[in-house]
Amino acid sequence: MTHFSPKVPAIRNSFFKVLRRVLKFLFPLPAMPLPGAPWRRRVKAFMRLEFARHRTPGHAAFSLSIGVFFGFFPIYGFQVIALMALSFALRINRPLALLGVYVSNPPTYPFIIALAVWVGKKVVPHSWIIGAAHLPFRFNNLLAHGIEWFFGSLVLSLVLGGLCCLISYLFFLALARRKNILVPDAAR
Repeated sequence: MTHFSPKVPAIRNSFFKVLRRVLKFLFPLPAMPLPGAPWRRRVKAFMRLEFARHRTPGHAAFSLSIGVFFGFFPIYGFQVIALMALSFALRINRPLALLGVYVSNPPTYPFIIALAVWVGKKVVPHSWIIGAAHLPFRFNNLLAHGIEWFFGSLVLSLVLGGLCCLISYLFFLALARRKNILVPDAAR
């Protein structure tokens, strides 16, 4: 009599097959011509591919501005996860988007939240705040400031993302013309 169950390895193998397929879809390392290469070489090739992808001034500016948009978007702590999930659908330059999302980090959160509440006080109609004060909740003041913070963060993310797109497009266009670092057609 044996204690070995043939179902456990089969379930484990099928789980790892599914996991491998999901990882292949999310991180297209096999698309690079490096069969049998060591993992360090594959990682370096993947990083080179990521930094070389979508280098026209428009794509670079859009990638950076999407990162800044998510940096100010009011989902603190989940910005990077949301950005990486959306980066595959939008086909943006992920290193530039990550650079943009890191405008918000734990040391800058208090300043960003204070700025968002200040913008929210300017943007949110006063009737919304009065309506929130009459709700049968215990923390009405917190709810009122939460409404201001949320809508202020939305306005900040839209305005600063758009402003970043404009400024970085002009910067990347000047960089392409000056040094011809980016794709040659981008300078025209």
